[in-house]
Order: sequence, then C-alpha cells, then structure tokens
Amino acid sequence: KELNEDTGFKVSIKTLLGIGAAMATVISMWFMLQADIEEARQLPVIEIPPPEITRMEFDMKDQLVRQTIMTTQEDVKEIKVGDRVVYTGRPTDAYSQSRNYPAIQLVRIPDAVTDEEAASVFLKGLTAWYLLRRSYRVRSGDIILFHAAAGGVGLLASQWANHLGAIVIGVVSNNEKANLARKHGCKHIVMADDKKIASKVRELTGGEGVTAVYDSIGKDTFFSSLDTLRPHGVMVTFGNASGPVDPFAPGELAKRHSLYVTRPVLFDFISTREKLLSASNELFDLVSKGVLKVNINQRYALKDVAQAHRDIESRKTTGSTILIP
Repeated sequence: KELNEDTGFKVSIKTLLGIGAAMATVISMWFMLQADIEEARQLPVIEIPPPEITRMEFDMKDQLVRQTIMTTQEDVKEIKVGDRVVYTGRPTDAYSQSRNYPAIQLVRIPDAVTDEEAASVFLKGLTAWYLLRRSYRVRSGDIILFHAAAGGVGLLASQWANHLGAIVIGVVSNNEKANLARKHGCKHIVMADDKKIASKVRELTGGEGVTAVYDSIGKDTFFSSLDTLRPHGVMVTFGNASGPVDPFAPGELAKRHSLYVTRPVLFDFISTREKLLSASNELFDLVSKGVLKVNINQRYALKDVAQAHRDIESRKTTGSTILIP
C-alpha cells in the first residue's frame, strides 16, 4: 500500500503514519511541519505492531472526520470513551483511521476549542509555550526577534509575546507574510534576505539589540542572530530549516558580551503528565479566550499529502496546514 510514489518516498501505510503528523489522529486532522518532511526522507519500509492501550476510530459527520475514544483498557483513568482528545505526535503513526495510543499522553480538548483549532494549534502552541514561558521567559518590555514569524509557530508566538507585553520583531520572506505577521503581533518586520539583519535590528532597538532571539532556521542565521542580541541576551535555537548549526567556540559568546545559548526540545518540558496538562491548560485557556487566534490557511485531503509536503518545503504556506481524510 504505497502512497503517492512521486514523493520519492516508498513507505508502507503504517510507516507513512510516522511522517510526523504532529497533531492528533484522534480528531483525524493532522498538523504538518517541516520536521515531517525531514523525517519522511529517512523512513524505511517497516511494520510495527502498536501497543494495546487505547483504540480510537473515526466518526463521520458532514464530511468532516474526527476521532473520539472508542475503547480503553480497564485501568485507563485519564480519558473515557467519547472524549475528544489530542496529543503531541509521539509515538508517531498518526496517518491512520484507528490506532492504539498510550492514554497518559492524551489530552482532552476543551468544549470551547473546535476540532480544527485543536488539530492545528496543539503542537505548535506548546512549542510557542516552551519557547516563551520556559526557554527564555518573556516579560513585559522585552524586545525579541522571531524568525519565520509568519509560520505556524511564529504567528502563535508573536500573539503570545505581544499579550505578555513584549515588542516583537519578526523575520519573514516576503511582503504578504510581512502583512500577516504584523496583524498577529509583530511591531517591526525584517526581511529574511536582508544581508544586514543585525544592523537593521540594532537600528530598530536604538543600538541596544534584542533581549532574546528565537531562531528555527539554524545554520544560515545562527551568527547573525547572535549579532542582534544585547549584552547577556539569550539565543534560543530550536530548528534546523537550513541545516544544523556547526560546532562553535564558546568565545563567540564572550566577544558578543556574555551571551547565553540554549537548544531546547518540547518533550523535556512535558516529561510528566502533570507538566503536559499544565502546559496544555495554559495554551487552551488563551485559545478559548481569543488571545491566540488560530490561522488554518491550508487544508489538504490526506490523498494529497505529497502536494502538502511540496508546498511546505517550498515555503508556499503560511500559518497552519492540516490534512483531512
């Protein structure tokens, strides 16, 4: 059962599930991100039997597919049959009609949050949460620089940081994305192809530099991002869109006035169920109150997943992208 051979991937249906649909299959809408593509290129054709923990199946209604909990083991206490639930994507195997999943990793979707909102916001929203609330805790009056500000994480993070009282400088690739970023909390915009990003940021900050940089680009922007920071500023590098950052000497931080660098990953911040629920509650509270507006700008049928991957790779997308079977 190979899907869309022109993708260049030859993967079985079960393996394709692991392309990393970062959103829960439980509601059968999957959030797509660059990591899906990177992971897919490395996937072998394998069959992995899922653990027998919980089972979730589709409920068809008005051409919108969603999943709810259908059965659970007797000792499962975290969720119950009929719950709408969401998860962060691990274990993978999300492109499926039903699956078994560890109940401890499932989070109930609040009534005030729709299926599509939950599908598009959960992983990206938790990413914005650990960046702004844990990696460097943004405070009122901070000036921050955010790369890919018109992307799914960027739009949420810009709104969140603005809500916290920070001034957001967004980096985007074109004018359309610049307008989108401004509407979602970016006070200033810098174009990604500007060879003097650091100088531009210094100009915007009166020569001081920013308090923190959130950089998902990686190799190509690492040192220019460091150059935008004020003394004791924090560099949060959390993605490798242009490739992983090369090894560098700690002296690079010293000569830029005692900078800090961190390379966080979400799962270290939600390693227990208590931490997962606390983060999820904070996220869904802001979505429910309208502080965070979810932008679902692309919807693809699951059969068109190859085109979805191409569009993400070529930066044709903005905001969230979801797959609907």
